[in-house]
Parts: sequence; structure tokens; C-alpha cells
Amino acid sequence: MNWDKLNPFQRHKEAHERSDVDSGPRAQHHRLGFGTNQAAPGNLALRRGEATTLTGSGTWIPPAGLKVLRVICIGGGGAGGGADITVAAVCSAGGGGGSGAFTERTLETIPAEVIWSVGVGGIGVSGAIGNPGGTTDFGGLCTAGGGGGGSFSSAGTNVIAQGGTGGVAIAPTDGGLQLAGGGSPGLYGIGIAGNARGGQGARSWLGGGGRASSLNANGGSGSVARGSGGSGGNNSASQATTKAGGDGGQGVIILYYMF
Repeated sequence: MNWDKLNPFQRHKEAHERSDVDSGPRAQHHRLGFGTNQAAPGNLALRRGEATTLTGSGTWIPPAGLKVLRVICIGGGGAGGGADITVAAVCSAGGGGGSGAFTERTLETIPAEVIWSVGVGGIGVSGAIGNPGGTTDFGGLCTAGGGGGGSFSSAGTNVIAQGGTGGVAIAPTDGGLQLAGGGSPGLYGIGIAGNARGGQGARSWLGGGGRASSLNANGGSGSVARGSGGSGGNNSASQATTKAGGDGGQGVIILYYMF
């Protein structure tokens, strides 16, 4: 396999499949047995590579001998919108949450330390707009904004609720180059003639969003994939309780080490 021709997600998948995963809450380490003749950025020879997945927040200290650091950030996903109480012949629906943005940097000048934080997924609220996802940041060197929360509709015969906006990729504070892409918007929630359906949560760069919920239910969670949006809740006619949108997926930082 030619490692250089794989995209970042294929590299991470390959790393996961080749290795034992540390079950610690803060990081998972994947060790790869690269050959010494494989070229890294800047024509550095690889001795071995490692990938580390960060969640939460903390201070990163580079391991001894690190020559190249590749950083991937994905922002937290937005929550889906909730649904209102309904009476006969009316309905209410929530839009799906937007997904977090994606940014990637390759650094050959290794910082002495970096303060990092991973964006949380937005929380769904009953009968209200979903909360946005949080920003994922690696010391300003690589930053990805969170997805927006889905809107919700007041009860009506025919209703529509807009999905949350996709997260925004944020430029590095040091002016360096990066590979970046915004998140995707969540799908609309819709109701026709008193029958409603919540909007699907947006797919993130790592996988699918929360599925549209079943009849008269809370929205589905976006926790299936990091940074994906939660789906909207829905109420068809004659429902006495509000419904909540699904929570957005947590963001993530993935670090690739080359020695």
C-alpha cells in the first residue's frame, strides 16, 4: 500500500485496522510499521508513524524526535430543532442540525506546546431551536467551527423548519496554508396536512448524521460520526408534549506523527 496516496480518512482507517487501540478517555494511539524508505513532507524519511485522537481539552506536548505533525480538526455538530405541542389537524417539526467544519495542517516546524480543545456537540431542546456545536481548536494553528442548530416550527397545518448551517473553517492565526472545508447544512423539517417529519442531521466529514425520527418522536443523535448533526423532532396532530431535537456529534482532533 502506498501511504502517500491515501487521503486523511483512509490513513486514519488504515491505522485503526492495523493496531490495538488504547482505551484511555483522552487519546487513542495507533502504531504503524512504516518502512524507512517512504518519503514524508519535506523529503524526511519516516522511521514510524503514529495517529492520536484527542477529545475534551488539554495541553499537547510533542513526543521526542517528532519531525512532521499533521493535524485534522472537525467541529462539533449542531443539534436538531424540537417540535411544539399540537392540537387536531396541525403539526410541528424541527430542522436537522448542521455538521462541523474540517481543517487540516501539516507542520514541519513543531511547536513546543499547544493548548487544544474539541468542540462539543450541540444539545437538543424540547420545543425550541437546537444548540450549535462547539469550535474545535489546536492552538489557533488548525481550527474548525461547529455546525448550527436546526430551527423549529410553531404548530400549523403546513409547516417547514430550516436546517442548521454548516460549520465554518477558520484561517490559521499564523497565516499558514491549510486544507479546509465547511460543514453541511441540516435538512428541512416539514409538515403537511397535520403530518410531520423532522429533518435529517447533516453528514460530517467522517460519516452520517442523525436519522430523521419516527412519528411523534425526539430527534436522532448525531453521535454516529464525529461532528455530524442531530435530526429534528416532530409532532403530528394532537400531541400533548413537546419533542426535542437530537444532540449533535462531538468534534475531534486527529494528530498524525512522523518521526
